[in-house]
Amino acid sequence: MKHTEVYSRKSTATSDGPSSAAYDSRLVVKLVRNYRSHPDILRVPNESFYDGELIPCADEAARSMLCNWPGLPKPGFPLVFHGVVGRDEREERSPSFFNVDEVSVVMSHVHKLLSSRQPRIQQKQIGIISPYRKQVTLDTLFPWLYTAADAAICTSVLFLQC
Repeated sequence: MKHTEVYSRKSTATSDGPSSAAYDSRLVVKLVRNYRSHPDILRVPNESFYDGELIPCADEAARSMLCNWPGLPKPGFPLVFHGVVGRDEREERSPSFFNVDEVSVVMSHVHKLLSSRQPRIQQKQIGIISPYRKQVTLDTLFPWLYTAADAAICTSVLFLQC
């Protein structure tokens, strides 16, 4: 995207020194303040897409509350990457896919978070992203995988921010 003419920076001369590069403000509004994520989560997009301009503004207590959670593979690093070898499936009349193995892994992480004593986590504090719309409704396809509380949060890719 950065190499598309519309999204490229244009050099502009300044009266007090060297030229700078800016986006065409009629076409691009660059949001640089992030109020949700830990700086470690922002590092890759900041370097890859924001030219180092992304500013982490999340509340310190909220963004670091899980950094010492025992379920993290690397203590202090607030991300869980969990590769799952599964099979993408779909119902005959639906264009959307689902992967039961991925859902099962996600629900395992969710249960670990919800049963954590320190810190206490509520379901509404957990964010999950899924590329498959159908996985949001998998509780209707595979009810034995879920409790009633799980139905609202079952999806594919677990995205936890601390």
